[in-house]
Amino acid sequence: MAKAITRIQKCAWGFAALFLGVYLLDYVPGIMAPNGKMFGLFGMTPIVDIGHLALGLLAVISAWHSAKLSRIYFYALGVWYSIDVIVYFLSHFSTISLVVNVLVNLPHTLITIAAFWIAVKVDRPVTEPAQRNAASGNSVRRKTPTSRTPSGTSSGATRKKRISRRGIFPAGLPILAPSNNIGAATVVCTD
Repeated sequence: MAKAITRIQKCAWGFAALFLGVYLLDYVPGIMAPNGKMFGLFGMTPIVDIGHLALGLLAVISAWHSAKLSRIYFYALGVWYSIDVIVYFLSHFSTISLVVNVLVNLPHTLITIAAFWIAVKVDRPVTEPAQRNAASGNSVRRKTPTSRTPSGTSSGATRKKRISRRGIFPAGLPILAPSNNIGAATVVCTD
């Protein structure tokens, strides 16, 4: 029985098409400008071609294998391309104009943002804050609402039952419970 393809795997297939397409564009007549750059802007060297081919093949492998491997691919791609953008921008800061430097880095910057966004957001289950806290080991105690009597005062008996039923305290441990008197508290022992 065939597995269903997840959205993150579909994104990996899309990135595979993107990188393999860029690799193949280098060999299409008319794409390379007379200055030896793709569209007159992007310098394409054999190492850049090998990089695009490798990233495309890694995307194919991760998309074909699993959603987990696809997520790892997107994290790694984001890290790799963020390093590439920073290094290229800084190393060419004084040799080319700022506008050209930004335009040359724009595709890799967008790919970096997209890769990290896909790795973090796509196919992640949305959980309630309390579930996230419980999963991470942070327990948040919520105040238990007290029941109100017809006169509007709190019923201490109901509050005491709720505390002991929750079972969050060891048996016999004294607990301070709210009292109706301002500034006073009642000591309750759990059973």
